[in-house]
Amino acid sequence: MPGYSGLGWTQGAAGYTTAAGVDVGALAVLKELRAAATLSRLLIGGVLLATTAFADVFGMGDASANWVAIAARLDAGVKLPLNDALTQARSEWIAEDRQAFDTAVAKFQGDTEATRKFFEQIEKCLDDIGDAFRDYWFELAIIAGAVITAILSAFLMLFTPLAPWGKTLLEWLGALATGIISTITSRLGAFLTLVGATMLTGAKGMVQLFNIKPSGSAAINFKQNKINWTPPSTWIEPKKATPAPYGT
Repeated sequence: MPGYSGLGWTQGAAGYTTAAGVDVGALAVLKELRAAATLSRLLIGGVLLATTAFADVFGMGDASANWVAIAARLDAGVKLPLNDALTQARSEWIAEDRQAFDTAVAKFQGDTEATRKFFEQIEKCLDDIGDAFRDYWFELAIIAGAVITAILSAFLMLFTPLAPWGKTLLEWLGALATGIISTITSRLGAFLTLVGATMLTGAKGMVQLFNIKPSGSAAINFKQNKINWTPPSTWIEPKKATPAPYGT
């Protein structure tokens, strides 16, 4: 989402967060809501709900960029050396266990790719979470502007013959604003829960990376400290070019 300006909020430039990582725009919106709550006490509940939605959105952006860099290193940084190893093995490896080596490498590549996809998923989730918080505070800024205007109008009615109506209107506006804030806060919470569940499911690929154990012909028995020197049943001559005679 493009950056917002107004109420001291501009996205995308450094220096627009507090020392605690809270967006100054969010603080400005909350300050206006608190000012309105001094006139309409029922708005205090909405203010308390809004304080639960503070987040370091800019920090999420930095973390997202880091996850992208990590995923990129798991791509070419792993695939190229492994593919080169497979090529070298297929050209010079003549023992019968070469197929087991190919199988182990293929499994490692599969688990690495699953982990890389998980890292990309984290990056995407962080972007989505950042957008959700930006949308939340943008909506809240619009609500705050409308509520303050209406509450000030109702407050001025207290100094007129319409004072009883003004008092009722102040209470109604505070309750209405709190209800709206509760709705959008609950929507944000439900979205964050969904994203968290998605990331937890995708973490399986990363867990598998740390549990790679060769099996079958590729398994290693570290208790057997000896080398089997039995030659293979068939001997395959390596494919090597015959050197040209000296001087040619």
